Amino acid sequence: MEEIGPEELMAQEESARGLAALMIILDAIDGSTEFGYADFIRICVGEDDSEKDFLGFFEIDPKEGLYRHQLPDGIRSSLTRAERNLLGKHPSNNLSKPVLPFPFTMDDFKKVIRWSIGQGIEIPIDEEGLAEVIDEKIYEQQEPQLVDQKLPLLEQRIEYLRRWFKTQSKFTAANLRSARSGTEGARHMCWEWVVRQGLTNPGGLFKGANQGKSAKTKAFVEAWGRLLIEVAK
Repeated sequence: MEEIGPEELMAQEESARGLAALMIILDAIDGSTEFGYADFIRICVGEDDSEKDFLGFFEIDPKEGLYRHQLPDGIRSSLTRAERNLLGKHPSNNLSKPVLPFPFTMDDFKKVIRWSIGQGIEIPIDEEGLAEVIDEKIYEQQEPQLVDQKLPLLEQRIEYLRRWFKTQSKFTAANLRSARSGTEGARHMCWEWVVRQGLTNPGGLFKGANQGKSAKTKAFVEAWGRLLIEVAK
């Protein structure tokens, strides 16, 4: 039996510690919390990662989930038995099914993380992205509280944006004031939140004509501009 060198042993121990720390984070999240394709992208997929060849083992189907690569028969027949064994592993033993279907729960996700590590495949997790997704889901699950409808319409809109801003960990007053801030990214995320809350539906506070060629409404853009001024004070 081949001996493990000190460097490889240290790497294995570090990997085990990293997995333990990661599982503590994941275990703190309600196992029934549901996620979808967009959440998986924010949590696991980097800017330069390919969805067609994710980590060299998977393919991401936005509608169905995370699949193992399906190799053409010609390529499969040229592989060694050990290679076919590695590429044929699947948590359900059914290669026609996704390794992780969309949508999925946190319990599903943890099972796949453990399984992938057991196969020597490390699915990366952006802890900051995970925190942002969880923050948003906690906020969405809360009973929505209406703003004071006696306020002017613009002030009501700004109040909703204030509530969104308070839930954010990535975007702060400091980086929104910065010349190289995440203002554009923050505005897009805030707009998506407004849409999910139904505030752009007919009769909603942010319903109305779009701002130029933007998909965002004038009502939203005006309220966002006022929020930035308020944050900069």
